[in-house]
Amino acid sequence: MKGKIFWVIVTILICIGIVIYSMYRLDTRLMNEGLRVVFGTWGNDDYQPIQAKAPEEVSIKEVEVSFEQRKDLGFEKIYHNEELNYDIYTYNGDAKIKLEDGQEYDLKTALAENKVTIEEILHRADFDSEAGKCQKLSYSDGGSTEYCYDFFTILKLDTLEGFNDVVIGHKGKIITEVVNYFRNGKQEGVLKTHE
Repeated sequence: MKGKIFWVIVTILICIGIVIYSMYRLDTRLMNEGLRVVFGTWGNDDYQPIQAKAPEEVSIKEVEVSFEQRKDLGFEKIYHNEELNYDIYTYNGDAKIKLEDGQEYDLKTALAENKVTIEEILHRADFDSEAGKCQKLSYSDGGSTEYCYDFFTILKLDTLEGFNDVVIGHKGKIITEVVNYFRNGKQEGVLKTHE
């Protein structure tokens, strides 16, 4: 009987020791990161919290994309991004952008004249999805993302098949149509281009 009580007390003391050590490690990590401690400073009376760095503000360019749907156009390659080696297409319509200075451009012209980059448009779409202005859909095909707005969709492909282009098309989900067309059309060289 005395042996059982001894082992119960030893087990309880070990558990208490583990809890105290865990609390100490947690507070030490928080102190080192300049964050508020949970349990105490554990005798570190000279504890001075490190000034936490404010998160860097990311500048999101004011870019407003508009899309005029035209079924007769199909897929049209409007730009090739040399640096990242992918193409930008419109699908069943024409895309325009309006910049923060109020100027409106055809998307092809704006990209060619470096008024805007497709990366800035995609950053804006990410921002818009967080603000509830569009629905962001992510796919497990390698990492493709669709931004579904009220009147158009921006699709950034990133498939395991190697498609990494950007397509701006009519409203609604377009990924299936785009991937199927790319599988057939790109291989056969039948995609229309403005070039």
